[in-house]
Amino acid sequence: MERFVPHPYAVTGALIREAALREQFRLTIHGTRWEYDDTDPSNPWFEVTTIINAGCFSTVTEIVHREPELLAHIGPEVTPSHAEVRDRHGRLAAAARFALGAFAWLMPPTAQEESVLHEREQALEQQAREEIALADNFSSARWLRKQAERLRLQLALDHYYRPYVRREFEALNVMSLH
Repeated sequence: MERFVPHPYAVTGALIREAALREQFRLTIHGTRWEYDDTDPSNPWFEVTTIINAGCFSTVTEIVHREPELLAHIGPEVTPSHAEVRDRHGRLAAAARFALGAFAWLMPPTAQEESVLHEREQALEQQAREEIALADNFSSARWLRKQAERLRLQLALDHYYRPYVRREFEALNVMSLH
């Protein structure tokens, strides 16, 4: 007989099958690696986007606690860029950017913070366009677009999970980069 346990991401009193809870979230780590192709002697190195399926987990807290172990299994040939935690329906529950050898988990925004983040993302994109149009400054534009991309990832967090994951991160004292 299947056991039912309290569901940590639902209203108080809701239950979930224990087997379903163990596989509730899937962690994927996105990154790049460089490969060598000797068929093109003028430019033999090229960058390849890679996605690593890092396993299934029951809670976001479990993923955060196992982060060092998970990162240890990524070879030196891969440079991680970000991680995504999705539920079995594909909804984005949590995300992190890779910085300084670890994941910087992005705090799910409240409704008030969401509008500020959206305005900031739009301003960064506008600044990037101006850097290219007015100054031909592609490196600054690339940096500004990376900052806007981080905000888009934070804004893409599913509204259903935001209060639950925010509460988990606050309990874990996980700080996001702003």
